[in-house]
Amino acid sequence: KVSMTHNFKTPILLLPITNFTKFPIDDSVTKIDIYFKVSFAFSDTVSCIDNIITKEARYIEVEIATPSGIVIYEEDTCEDVAPKTTTFEADESFELGDWSLSIESRGAGEDFFGAIQDNWLIIVTVYRTCEQYPMEPPCDE
Repeated sequence: KVSMTHNFKTPILLLPITNFTKFPIDDSVTKIDIYFKVSFAFSDTVSCIDNIITKEARYIEVEIATPSGIVIYEEDTCEDVAPKTTTFEADESFELGDWSLSIESRGAGEDFFGAIQDNWLIIVTVYRTCEQYPMEPPCDE
């Protein structure tokens, strides 16, 4: 399981926050779940469509790619995203190697009252087949 989260607690940042990690995929992987949610304060009244500046000031871009660079999942938003899970099942098998999760985001918040904080959460869960081996003596007696 790989997870990343961020709560913005300062006024709008000039430089975006970037996060990057890799996670291994081998031939035992049967399924990958991606849980994603975003909360931008007041995005219901000040949406990305209202002002181009809003898109530049508050956004999150997520990308999950295979070792060969094929993007299998991406998000690019500047509005709330209700919690959702995207599932990838292994039809044959997933591309083996280290997959990458990269995130770039910018947001705003305040830490005095804690009432206004843009935040996001992503969790990548990798499911693998589990092989159970019989116990050897004397433990199986």
